[in-house]
Amino acid sequence: PDSLIARLNAKREDFAEYLYSKLRGFNRCMQLGGFKIHWQEGGAFEKALIAYELSGTGCRLVESLNPGFDWISFIESILRNEGTHLARLDIACDDKPEDGEESLLSITTMIKYAIEGRYCSLAGKPLVQQVREEAVIFGAPTSDRRLRIYNKALERKTDGHWVRAEFQLRNDTALSFFMRALQYGDVGTAYYGMLADYLRFTTQVNTGMNQDRLPVCRWWKEFCQHAQRIKGFYLGG
Repeated sequence: PDSLIARLNAKREDFAEYLYSKLRGFNRCMQLGGFKIHWQEGGAFEKALIAYELSGTGCRLVESLNPGFDWISFIESILRNEGTHLARLDIACDDKPEDGEESLLSITTMIKYAIEGRYCSLAGKPLVQQVREEAVIFGAPTSDRRLRIYNKALERKTDGHWVRAEFQLRNDTALSFFMRALQYGDVGTAYYGMLADYLRFTTQVNTGMNQDRLPVCRWWKEFCQHAQRIKGFYLGG
């Protein structure tokens, strides 16, 4: 753990240390805000294991300690080590207009379009939630790729417009996204391109015929930055 802490310009004395971990297979944990390091000290017949876990606030913490921090290079440097594994990667983009800006996404409209079948998705029929929260979710909870679009302002109980579109990626799907980000040298390019490929809200109902010819809604194209569709990086074997 000390090597990573030093690399990220943090201090070990700022971390709270615990002789247990909530992750299976680990028995120790260090935590600073949303930044956690889990590890299992190897015994005579055990291999030492370590896991890095960063929530959204943990990512912001690392960025605040390291101005201009490059996530692509950081993750790549970890994956270069033999036996490493990218278990989960959450990538989100917010429609949260500043003063003078206009919002692009309406969660009410997207729920309506999902119910009416005015969309094309690689995940099939979405889950629509209108009680307690407002959300349209593509992909099953057990799926390695899930897209959750929801009313973040309602979740946070804050005023104003705030809609979040979040990919929740696991295992090979997470690695596939990272390989695209590595290829293009930019997380945003990979996000918008793969989002445009995964989901399209359309002006017409999807009957299953000629899906690629269905006109895509202007507001969805604008949210996706008019990106060209990028398919997942194929991981063979």
